[in-house]
Amino acid sequence: MKTTLTLLLITLFAFSFNAIEHKELTSDKPGIVAITMHADWCGTCQALNPKLEKVKADLKDKRVLFTRFDFTDESTIKQSELMANWIGLGDLFKERKEEGKTGFVILINADTFEVLERITNNKDEDGIRNAIEAYL
Repeated sequence: MKTTLTLLLITLFAFSFNAIEHKELTSDKPGIVAITMHADWCGTCQALNPKLEKVKADLKDKRVLFTRFDFTDESTIKQSELMANWIGLGDLFKERKEEGKTGFVILINADTFEVLERITNNKDEDGIRNAIEAYL
């Protein structure tokens, strides 16, 4: 239930994000999107999540949208795929699904959808924060 509610909220935000895509850039629009490749059963994800939560809090006033593609089970995979297709990241989702790996974050330019960097669990909180801020 918690995962479904989270995905619903992400989808609603994605709709808002998509709706303003062609409007003039404002400070309310993200500069980058940080997508976590997540699965509940992934040990690396469990180690990465506390670091990300701290970084999210530190960057709450920055133009970064934190979201995730959830590969936990068939239901979360389908929901993530629908969201990815809807916001224009279907190809990226498909590549990651085929790769079959989780426990990392992909930084994406919100305007061009260009992949900027892949952040792994090897970075500490400062490393993750610095990597994100380098693109803002």
